[in-house]
Amino acid sequence: MEPDGQNAREPAARAALAAAIASDPVTLAGLVPGRILRAAPGRIVAEGLLDASPVIVKHFPVPSAPAIVAALERELAHLAGHMSSGRTQVNRCLRASPAAGIAVLSRLPGDRMAQLLTFAPAAARARMFADAGAFILAYSRGRRSMGTFGPAHWLGRVDRVSPPDGAGPGDARLLRELRAELGRQAPALRGAAVCKAAVHADFLPVNLHADADGVYGFDIQGESHMPLSYDIARFLAWIACEPDPPAGPQRLGVAEADLAALLVPGLPAPDEHPGILPFLTGTQIAFRLHARATGQDDGDSLDGARAAARRYLHSAAQDFA
Repeated sequence: MEPDGQNAREPAARAALAAAIASDPVTLAGLVPGRILRAAPGRIVAEGLLDASPVIVKHFPVPSAPAIVAALERELAHLAGHMSSGRTQVNRCLRASPAAGIAVLSRLPGDRMAQLLTFAPAAARARMFADAGAFILAYSRGRRSMGTFGPAHWLGRVDRVSPPDGAGPGDARLLRELRAELGRQAPALRGAAVCKAAVHADFLPVNLHADADGVYGFDIQGESHMPLSYDIARFLAWIACEPDPPAGPQRLGVAEADLAALLVPGLPAPDEHPGILPFLTGTQIAFRLHARATGQDDGDSLDGARAAARRYLHSAAQDFA
């Protein structure tokens, strides 16, 4: 579902994009904008043609646009060295105009993973998840280090959605139970070994394309350093909150088969405390439940998020008893 007001914002988005392209005719020569894919506050994404070849155009109509575009260009230039071929790839940055707030990106093959998962047979689903796990490792290659974990930061973020203003009483109760469970896990994780890395930071099936040849990541901004398990947890929480999860045993709110496929060798990092990924997954399920219960994510399944929270709590009661 498109964000509310998407259609109403499109004329202004087209005008803003055209004006930005015109502001740097040298760097952006040969760029012709096309259909608006997304018009949100602070970001416009459109199809386009660059010298008659299909591209994706991103425009950031905000004062910080020069820094955003420069960081995006640097990050994609770094990743291009080892993620331009094979089973794990990212967009290439074809042109960048920090002054105009515009980045021109290569189009990616495949179809959106979020859509493919709806009807994928078990073997295809497992292949996509294994490729997604390999993507996380490739993205962070050469940019990982061990440090110590501070659960208080993450509990503070959960506290900001609890009490959950705007959620109904049942959802409010679930969010309080998630917060209590995470609070029970936290003492064992204070100062625990954690792998910190450069991560995608919004690693979700909606930000991946996939086909028989691999996975292709997009919606990449600048370099973000977080626990490596953050990207895993974001992905797992999205999967957990979707309706109609696969049948079979569940762990952390996720089908064990999905978990096993995603966690390729090296994920989580071998020296990381084993409780960090479950903890971060719980925080991400809480955030997704809150967003859906309060109407911030109204295109997604609230029932799916509720079910994921219940499955997570059931699993945690067994794993962390």
